[in-house]
Amino acid sequence: MTPDDLSWDSTKPIDDEKLIKWFQKNYTKISYLNFKVHRRYPSQIKKIKKEIADLKPGEDLSHQKVRLLKIWEYLIGSAIVFLKLKDARELHHDDEDYGVGNLSKFFKSFTDFETVFYGADKHYRDHVSHMFKVFLLGEYLLVEKKIFPEILICEDLLDKKFCITDAEKEAIWCITSLSHDLGYGMRLVPKINTKTRSMLEKFDIFNIQELGFPFPSTPFNEFVIMFISSDLREMSEKEIDSSKKKENKKIPLPEDRRKYLNHTQSKYFLKFSRAFDHFSHGVFSSILLVKNCIYFLESDFTLNPSKPLNQLDARNFLIRQTILRSIASHDCDEIYYLTLPQFPFLLRIMDEMQDWGRPGLSDLFKNKPEVDLYVEELDKTHISYKCVYRDLPDKPMDEKDKEEFVFLFREEFIRKCQIFRKILRSAVGGELRDLELRFTIEDQISKPTTRQSTYSFIHITPKDVFVTRDKKTISWHEFMEEVEQKNQERKRITDAINRYVL
Repeated sequence: MTPDDLSWDSTKPIDDEKLIKWFQKNYTKISYLNFKVHRRYPSQIKKIKKEIADLKPGEDLSHQKVRLLKIWEYLIGSAIVFLKLKDARELHHDDEDYGVGNLSKFFKSFTDFETVFYGADKHYRDHVSHMFKVFLLGEYLLVEKKIFPEILICEDLLDKKFCITDAEKEAIWCITSLSHDLGYGMRLVPKINTKTRSMLEKFDIFNIQELGFPFPSTPFNEFVIMFISSDLREMSEKEIDSSKKKENKKIPLPEDRRKYLNHTQSKYFLKFSRAFDHFSHGVFSSILLVKNCIYFLESDFTLNPSKPLNQLDARNFLIRQTILRSIASHDCDEIYYLTLPQFPFLLRIMDEMQDWGRPGLSDLFKNKPEVDLYVEELDKTHISYKCVYRDLPDKPMDEKDKEEFVFLFREEFIRKCQIFRKILRSAVGGELRDLELRFTIEDQISKPTTRQSTYSFIHITPKDVFVTRDKKTISWHEFMEEVEQKNQERKRITDAINRYVL
């Protein structure tokens, strides 16, 4: 693979090799990894450069977890240090990322415990290297397609000189993508209990002390949910005058007449509260970040008109809120989206894109199919990508597995499309909708034995949703009606076979 092959090309797949080589070539251009910007121990810089250089492009990242852990900690720490460096309210700056070490220990324990997750849930997929792959995929696409400048974070509420820079947005992506699944293990504890109880009952052991943990709605957890559910409201001139706010003259701040209060958005609060009750790993991951990182413990938030936020306070609230809300939203299908260039949607779509190298659809097969990702289009209003399933040349699937694959292939397509339909559904603010999505899944395994080998999902608006099966385009409802008929036919055949065998 030559350097020219690393640039974005819709006709070429994106895989670990391309992302690793691109990162090794370009990481020094990333602002928060510019080693001249902030101080680090020379020996530490030398070590992290070596760890990045030693990543093996020809080897799946899931086999390089020890190295990933070291790089993971440095990336998140550097992103936090960079965001603090850009905070004009801090007169003197250090290069400490207080709390990231604790987060790294948690990440390591997550890595060590992951083998248990595979046994607890047959649908479990790798999440350790997955987070790093999502980071690399997003970094690659958002830089190559120049999306960072298009991402808006409440710019209309701030004067131009206070707006969040592209470099800060890149740091936001780093923290968001590399920590979005940290809380995943929490939701698997009940499944571990079920597996253990099922085994021990075979020995007539019924009085089992189950693995459990208290995770009540403490004031801390409730505040985090309220924080990620809130936005900013600019105060009127009348409100500012009546508040009689006295500025703290000890801290040199620019004269700034614009003031803000936090406003809790009830819909977000209800959805995130419900997600918390259902052990959402997105919400748990956000809580974990706040609990461990001082950077998030120092978040600004006020409902008090006598102590409003100024523009510097407001921009730093927006940075932290964007990170935490994006993480909490990525597995919450109740959150809907109207525009593409926003971090919550970008995290969700990159998370869905990253399917290669992860156990999932192929779990039932002796020889697992490969998945190739092609990103065909990405701009501020359009996203189009394709997943191609193919045989490994040296380990082709047998005919029996191919027959089963045809059914599971379609089920995987439907599962993804139902997620997309829900998060792009009809909702308040529809006049702002400016987002078209196209998702294609192609079967190159059973293609010789079936005509229905390619499906495309096209979402233009909530009422304009289509499915293209090979070259025939039909509405979503027509497609689902056909699927239901085929499922009923499959069930009739299965029942008949079972009756014959019995």
